[in-house]
Amino acid sequence: PYDFFAGNVEPLLRFLDILRSSKVKTFVYLSSTLVTYHTLDNVGRDGYVLGKYANELAVQAFAQQVKKMKVTIVRSTAIYGPGDNFQPSSANFIPAIIQRVDASRETLTVWGRGVRKLQFIYIDDLVANLLAAARSSQALLYAVGNAEAKSVLQIVRLLVDLSGKKLTIVHDLSKPDKTTKLLKFTNAVAPRVNLRKGLQATLNYYHTHV
Repeated sequence: PYDFFAGNVEPLLRFLDILRSSKVKTFVYLSSTLVTYHTLDNVGRDGYVLGKYANELAVQAFAQQVKKMKVTIVRSTAIYGPGDNFQPSSANFIPAIIQRVDASRETLTVWGRGVRKLQFIYIDDLVANLLAAARSSQALLYAVGNAEAKSVLQIVRLLVDLSGKKLTIVHDLSKPDKTTKLLKFTNAVAPRVNLRKGLQATLNYYHTHV
């Protein structure tokens, strides 16, 4: 937990020290909606969550002191899309499932019942929100994402369908179904890409580039 915490906080503090003597007029810090988990007992010691939360506090303090600069925090939900990381050892949920669907021949195993609901934002929608947040003078903090929520099982079935495969989904009930906080977003720009369209574009990228 400390390594994750320090790995997030130390570089940002060094960056802010340099930034405050620069001629930069606008600073947008990309955070994560995971910071909302810092008060939950079961993740209260998660170094990544605490590191992101500490970084937001540092950016807020920086904004109070450095009046010459417009500072905005953008909390993003999970990001996906073309150009994602498909390395098996470090891929996030969607690219990891795409790889597993591609490698499966008859069955595909889902941990737990697959009822955990998740929210995402397509990469183009994130970029649009970052640019809009940088140009806006209305808010210090935006929480960006697509309100569309799908369960793990729904996402797996959608990817299987988009891949044109006929796979039997098997549930490993020895694995737990994690809980997720569904969020209300304050997008600077409304997301335009729904999950089905975004997953299709991500699949197309995977099949042509990976």
